[in-house]
Amino acid sequence: PLGHLNALFLTDSNPLDVKDPLQAIDIARSQGAVILWNHPGWPDNQSTIYPVHEQLLANHKIDMVEVHNYMEYYPLSFDW
Repeated sequence: PLGHLNALFLTDSNPLDVKDPLQAIDIARSQGAVILWNHPGWPDNQSTIYPVHEQLLANHKIDMVEVHNYMEYYPLSFDW
């Protein structure tokens, strides 16, 4: 349920090569990266927010959420 996240403005992507994606997010954030949650409506266009996303958002570990991608629109993401 974690989905597709991007870490923007990294200084070194090599340390992100770890088994735990949540650890990779912390490593990216320690480098000052901006974390983007891409297409939260994929694959079923439901824009389901899972507990892991709630936790990441509450802890300010996701900085941006995509609201539009090509022909898909995720209006629920405005609330996040």
